[in-house]
Amino acid sequence: MIFLQVLEARGLSLPHEQMPSLFGANLFALATVTGESSSISARTEMQQGTMSPKWNQELVFPDVTLTHSLTVTVFAHRRLTADSAVGQVSLSYSPGWLQYDSITLHSNTF
Repeated sequence: MIFLQVLEARGLSLPHEQMPSLFGANLFALATVTGESSSISARTEMQQGTMSPKWNQELVFPDVTLTHSLTVTVFAHRRLTADSAVGQVSLSYSPGWLQYDSITLHSNTF
């Protein structure tokens, strides 16, 4: 079982033309644990009108082992089109990965 505490994201940005609303972005984080033959995902609640969301939410992956990889992607929710990826971080299992206090989310052009 893996417990993932998703705290916050800082320094995220979207080009003005990609901002989903005049009131700011509605952001959520999607965490995916991937194994040899399957993957399982869980998401945070949506934080509305901010580019600095604070979720402080625990996600639980009940049927996985520590030999999997973990990817967390922050998305800007859009009502009429596909959600836009804002940033992402990926970890592959290594003996020390449980010692991270925080991990930097990388903003990319997706």
